[in-house]
Amino acid sequence: MGTVSGVNVELISKISGIDSTDIKYISGLDTRLIPGWPRNPISCVDLSYQFGPVPGLACSSDPTLYSFNMATQQLFQFGYCDDILNYASEGFYVDTFGNIYNWQETIMGWSWSFFGTCTPTPTCDDMSFSFGEAPGIACSAGASFYSFDTTNSLLYTFGSCGGDYAPEGFYSDGVSIYWWHTVGRDLVWEIIGPCG
Repeated sequence: MGTVSGVNVELISKISGIDSTDIKYISGLDTRLIPGWPRNPISCVDLSYQFGPVPGLACSSDPTLYSFNMATQQLFQFGYCDDILNYASEGFYVDTFGNIYNWQETIMGWSWSFFGTCTPTPTCDDMSFSFGEAPGIACSAGASFYSFDTTNSLLYTFGSCGGDYAPEGFYSDGVSIYWWHTVGRDLVWEIIGPCG
């Protein structure tokens, strides 16, 4: 059995009024490394998470099983609940609902915190538009293909749905003129009138 200040750990029930099972660190040492340190019952569940070093990669990776201690909010490799030598890797984890969590080591120990949500991958249609820096030019210019997200009214360069936005300016499908421009911090696609 281990000792703290010469006292056998199994005899310690409280330190400064705090229940010993609630104490995670003593002078920076993880109490799970002290043999015989009293612990609350382990309450791990096995959960599926997608992992990545950055949120975008975590959102698109394949899911893997991990063991998660609900009481301490700690993540472990699958089957190694509460074994600090098998911490899951530091990075970003995505649950089955698309919630992103940041698992990182801090000066106070390991931290599990909500980061955000995965943005759904947009779906685009390849559409032909002519482009111009003025409305009249857009109607008479030669057409090129672009990728257009009809759900969110976003225009991308051809083949880069959800990636590179098309240049700002005026576009035409041969019938109507559209203005693709910045409003505040967002790009906006709006109809401004018919050609001709």
